[in-house]
Amino acid sequence: MQDKIAIFTFNRNLPLAVLYLFFNTAGLPEGLLYTTLLTPVFLYLNIKTGYLKPLMWFVAVSGLYAMIHFIYGVHLFYYLRSWVMAFCNFSFCLLIFHFLRESKTIGSVFKVLVMLNGMLVLCALIFLGYRQGQNVFWYWVPFTPGVAPFPRLKLFSSEASIYSLMIAPLFLYYFMSGVKSGFKHVRLALLILGLSLLLSLSLGVLLSIFIAISISLLVHRKIYWTNKGIYRLAIVAVAILIIFGLFLFLNPDNVLSVRISNIYSGEDTSARGRTYEAFILAMRMLKEKSLAFGIGLGQIKVIGKPIVLDYYHYTLIPESTRIPNACAETLIYFGFTGLILRLGLQLYLFFRCKVSRNSFQLMAFTCIFIYQFTGSYITQIAEYVLWMLAFINCFPQFNISKQEELK
Repeated sequence: MQDKIAIFTFNRNLPLAVLYLFFNTAGLPEGLLYTTLLTPVFLYLNIKTGYLKPLMWFVAVSGLYAMIHFIYGVHLFYYLRSWVMAFCNFSFCLLIFHFLRESKTIGSVFKVLVMLNGMLVLCALIFLGYRQGQNVFWYWVPFTPGVAPFPRLKLFSSEASIYSLMIAPLFLYYFMSGVKSGFKHVRLALLILGLSLLLSLSLGVLLSIFIAISISLLVHRKIYWTNKGIYRLAIVAVAILIIFGLFLFLNPDNVLSVRISNIYSGEDTSARGRTYEAFILAMRMLKEKSLAFGIGLGQIKVIGKPIVLDYYHYTLIPESTRIPNACAETLIYFGFTGLILRLGLQLYLFFRCKVSRNSFQLMAFTCIFIYQFTGSYITQIAEYVLWMLAFINCFPQFNISKQEELK
């Protein structure tokens, strides 16, 4: 009852959630976020709520790497700009951390976000037929070689994959709510979110979600597979997979079939660039500076650009050079010490926060742990929101007790 009332009353956390999920880049130059511009406000709120110590830890750890990088030599402007961006993102994430840990109305905020998402998706579908609205809601970058550009849902985000990653925790939450209490009450939310994910067509996010759900239900099979609804869900899932497989087989010229064929043959440059090629390029860049400590923040624009141009044999020089793989990018900027620290911290928090004892947290952790090897960037806020949802027990209704595990 409290959640239903909270939807129709002002929730002080709701405007920030709406800004983050839907409008963070709307009308701004590429790379700039409203959450970046609001950093002074976030700093004030973080200090007021007692989060000065984490900010100091960020400055201390990044400062140690900065001293090492300055010894090796860096382009100061790009380094400082990247550091400021990282600090701004960290300040915002601290505020989200406080909200997730202290708020009792996260479920009601999620409901409003789903409703707004549904309305915006409806607007996007309406405007798909109008040239003025196509580029606002839809992503038109070529999907794979041999396929003409076609619309992928992004709403006001900069990319379809970023939008897909941002709504992934909403889908996982409502899916787990259906598993826990029955799908009757969450069918509309799952329909809206599922349609949004399919329209964005981010294969990396979709695959990560599928694996995350499969692993969580497998780990907690003694608890959830006693529910008859899960068996019905499994039957529906198998039926969908069979129909989907037949569609791909009987219609080999469709977009997905071409993409899958290109990935299998190695012709899909996007899939290669987001996976193993990202690490090949990372190793080439590290050899220019330090395998242990990396080349430093922002230095891809200086050291990495000629390496990327030479590797891909570009005839036209791209405006920006980025490595769309969070782990590979961590390796480039901070070397093997940074990558080990990243993965080690994730595994430490997995056990420290008892992630496996909460089905939603296990889904969130598995989803983003897999995705970090296939996409994202180290400055991608959507990734850190998923990490926080994985390590903070926001939804105790999904807790698994020791007694339940032993049944």
